[in-house]
Amino acid sequence: MPLQHKEQRTIFTHNKRDFISLHNEYLSPGKEHSGIIVSDQLPTGLLLKRFMKLWFSLKASEMKGRIEFLSS
Repeated sequence: MPLQHKEQRTIFTHNKRDFISLHNEYLSPGKEHSGIIVSDQLPTGLLLKRFMKLWFSLKASEMKGRIEFLSS
C-alpha cells in the first residue's frame, strides 16, 4: 500500500479478510494508508448508491487511515 498512500488514493475492494488485516497492520506507529473501502459483492446499482452516499459524507482527507464498509 505504499504507492497507494504516496499517490493519496483510497482503495476499494471486495476482499474483506486481507484488507482488514492490512488496515490493522497499518494502525501501528509510523505507518499510514489513504483509506480502504470494503464491500460485499452487490448489484452494480446498489454498490454505486452506497459508494455515492459515502462519497458525499466524507472529504478525501477524512479517509486517511480509515476503513469504511459500504452498508445500507
